[in-house]
Amino acid sequence: MNEEEGEALTGFADPLSAANKALDWVDLVLCTAGPAGLYMAGFTEEEAKRKTQHPLLPGAIPEFNQFEFSRAMRHQDCVNPLRIYSHIAPYMGGPEKIMNTNGAGDGALAALLHDITANNYHRNNVPNSSKHKCKWLTYSSLAQVCKICQPRELSGAEPALAAFNSRPAGA
Repeated sequence: MNEEEGEALTGFADPLSAANKALDWVDLVLCTAGPAGLYMAGFTEEEAKRKTQHPLLPGAIPEFNQFEFSRAMRHQDCVNPLRIYSHIAPYMGGPEKIMNTNGAGDGALAALLHDITANNYHRNNVPNSSKHKCKWLTYSSLAQVCKICQPRELSGAEPALAAFNSRPAGA
């Protein structure tokens, strides 16, 4: 969801608060927040939580990213569920000012689904791996999933996209 959808669903304008409220209904939340970046929220097993090595972030939930190095699980698969959160700012390798984040949510969701699918593939092909000691939902930590879901602004002039840009220069 994006921050506007989050507010409509939960009544909370703050994307972190909206993601937290959405955890009352779902197991994993991805919320794009325009130029503020992307938030994720989920559950992990209390005994399997992993502390972040990143600076702790302020927000509606103080130090909300404290366990962002944990992997997400479905609530029903946790004995002692712990809510976990992560955030990542927009990719700043593009334009200095982000003008448009249309499609950022679609790209982020595709990356999240890829990580979930990779986890299922790995579990089926390497079932005795230490990566599967718990019934994880994702292959990567919440912080890493945020990184691969990170919204990026593209100008259309990138070499890989230039061949697909059918507009004449200046149009």
